[in-house]
Amino acid sequence: MKKLIFIIVFLLFGCAAINIKGNRNDDKNIIIKTETLFNNGIIVESREYYMNGNEKEESTFRNGQISLVKEYYEDGKLKNKINVKDRTYIEYNENGSKKEEGTLDNVTLGFLSMSSLANLGALTVLVEMPEGNGINKEYYEDGTIKEEVSYSNGKLNGIFKEYYEDGSLKSEGNYHNGVMDGIIKEYYPSSNNYK
Repeated sequence: MKKLIFIIVFLLFGCAAINIKGNRNDDKNIIIKTETLFNNGIIVESREYYMNGNEKEESTFRNGQISLVKEYYEDGKLKNKINVKDRTYIEYNENGSKKEEGTLDNVTLGFLSMSSLANLGALTVLVEMPEGNGINKEYYEDGTIKEEVSYSNGKLNGIFKEYYEDGSLKSEGNYHNGVMDGIIKEYYPSSNNYK
């Protein structure tokens, strides 16, 4: 159960994810770390991947609230399944046999209910951008680009990209009318040459 609480806490604070499926190695030779799907600022689905491209964790949300969490071993076998609606969890051994199953206690359920933090994407409406249209850029101290974000009419609107200090792509996604919308991708550091 302690592992389960750790997983839940990690989920709430580690996630920033229509279905997000397929090969996780992007056509730009970039290895995806996380993908999160937002619909008008509300989180719908989130997925995290191992460096080998296998799924590490997937979370499904309904109305911005977490409803189902699955965690996988690096070889792709199911490790944990948490069903918030039914208040149940199952942990599996690496060989696929059940290790533990039970009912979520109120404390654990409370942590999961706090997943309304997933709606933090909606708070981006509060970010002030200049009037008009353009791209706002931020740089590291050495002059390397750190992030660039499009805006229109004083709101985040369009593509955003964030970069590691070596110039490689860290994350990318889209804003629509000031809130995250669509698939937001985060990449492993130094796993690509794309700039």
